Amino acid sequence: MGRLDSAVARLNKAVSTAKSSSEDFDDLERNELDGQHVLDKYNKLKEVSSKAITRIEKIIKHLEISNNNIN
Repeated sequence: MGRLDSAVARLNKAVSTAKSSSEDFDDLERNELDGQHVLDKYNKLKEVSSKAITRIEKIIKHLEISNNNIN
């Protein structure tokens, strides 16, 4: 169980870090980045990271449910 709890804690930390990084990029977007190419790449990265965060959160919920069922 210790390994599962440790894995959930690491995933939660990764989600928190990714969310705070995303907020920093939002500040850049508000400052109107120069160049449509840069903005397009940023928007794609934002979309992909959002999907990754959602997927990680689903994994965390699954692990927590599994952990509760084992206990």
